[in-house]
Amino acid sequence: DKKVLEMMIRKSSTDPFGAATRKKIDQLYSCLRYCENEFLCRRTMQLEFFGETFDRAHCNKTCDNCRNGKLAEKSDMSDLGRTILQLLSDIQSQKNRGGFTLVALTMLLKGSKAQTYTKFLDTSRLRGYGAKRS
Repeated sequence: DKKVLEMMIRKSSTDPFGAATRKKIDQLYSCLRYCENEFLCRRTMQLEFFGETFDRAHCNKTCDNCRNGKLAEKSDMSDLGRTILQLLSDIQSQKNRGGFTLVALTMLLKGSKAQTYTKFLDTSRLRGYGAKRS
């Protein structure tokens, strides 16, 4: 689990929020992005890490991602982005103090009626509330 690994890195450091620790955590997340990527050619990613360029066409399906042939879907997410920012702004204006989480924002975007997320909020005045109901 990423958070467990990040916590282990912080606990093993003499300065849990220093530059050296931040670099280790950045390296952890770079490794995770490499492992979780299902679209980019592995050889391309490896060589780019070392400052080299590699054309995916030359991979000849020698890596798992090229063999699987998945391609990332391209779509314009501008409208959704604006909706999320409107919802975020409306939540912030209603919650004068205290924070909220990304999970809470997501659940409100999906239209959750759970008290955990809607307590102290007038959902009728939240632009974007329920915009991504599944």
